Amino acid sequence: SSFTNIVGKDMDITIEAGRPLKVEGFAFSGGGNAAQAVYVCLLLRDQPLSKCDEYPGWTAAEMNPPAVPHAPLTETPRGMDYSWAFWSAELGNVRYGEYYIVARAAD
Repeated sequence: SSFTNIVGKDMDITIEAGRPLKVEGFAFSGGGNAAQAVYVCLLLRDQPLSKCDEYPGWTAAEMNPPAVPHAPLTETPRGMDYSWAFWSAELGNVRYGEYYIVARAAD
């Protein structure tokens, strides 16, 4: 069977091609706003980031627990509030190749 390499700043993993890929992480938000949504894109290594804006493009991640307006924020000594939230997403069947996993969050 063929395998797919996914490389990142600090990781290089190999998965079997033709299977979905589950990714998870956390989103950090500052300035008094809570992270409300995360979008993930599986980008072939040599493609520009703008390819994520084309179909199938960005996949909406599930917020764990679901995002709520005005999520609890933590106040720092300087008076700036920040928040973080866990997320997970399942990306469609991965084809053979080397990819970047790109994530973006909205607050």
